[in-house]
Amino acid sequence: MNFLNYFIKITAFPIVFPFVKWKVINKENLKKSVPTVVISKHTSYWDVILYQYLFFNEKLIFPATSTSFGNGKLADWFFYKLGARPVDNSGKGVGGLNQVIEEGKKSVVCIFPEGKISKDIAPFHAGAFYIAKELDCPLVPVYIDGNYGLFHRVKVTVGDETSLVKDENGVDLNKTIELSRDKMLELANFNKGGV
Repeated sequence: MNFLNYFIKITAFPIVFPFVKWKVINKENLKKSVPTVVISKHTSYWDVILYQYLFFNEKLIFPATSTSFGNGKLADWFFYKLGARPVDNSGKGVGGLNQVIEEGKKSVVCIFPEGKISKDIAPFHAGAFYIAKELDCPLVPVYIDGNYGLFHRVKVTVGDETSLVKDENGVDLNKTIELSRDKMLELANFNKGGV
């Protein structure tokens, strides 16, 4: 990780901390070796900031929709320095994923497989699983619950590492996606007092 990334994290902490407070459950499951692909429920734009502190010493890469960029050169530069990488989420290919895969060899890749902020767990896109397949690494599911803001705390529940589902033809992305979404639903039930 570069000096600028540390500088941003340290100087932003007094500003961010009143809004981003968290409690982590199963923190020992947060794999901090690289490569790792973290798949996470996306609840807010603050999630990206939360991950900066959960993985304080690691370089993070966040695939982000290309529409997240284009807000001015300074904003785009800052977003890029935080680890955001523009990708095409139109479902028509793997646009931008090659850069994420290359940088992911020496980073933790945090990806929101729903491709959007949503209240409930939406269907997963294949990008996260394609990246994990190319990096030949496990997936770590994370469920974020709660609201960011003054006097609020989010609950971050880290699930057990999930391996890619393989058969005689190699990695079965569809089964891996299904298994990972089921694990995310289990984490959601756990957060709501179930299971």
